[in-house]
Amino acid sequence: MKTLFWLFTDYREARTAVRTLLDNGFDLEKMNAIMTDSAAKDVTGINWKAAAVQVSGEVGDEELQGLDRML
Repeated sequence: MKTLFWLFTDYREARTAVRTLLDNGFDLEKMNAIMTDSAAKDVTGINWKAAAVQVSGEVGDEELQGLDRML
């Protein structure tokens, strides 16, 4: 098993890196992502105080992929 660690300061760069790994045969189910809550809040644009979140692989009609699905 190989383990890769990388610290990204830009969400788009992290998404691109995850997409590249997926495109090269890495399994999403074996990946993990860690993000600060402030970074997640900045990226999503969701009012977290009012959100009632149910865990799924979809947002509305859109199926999440890559890094977005992990988070």
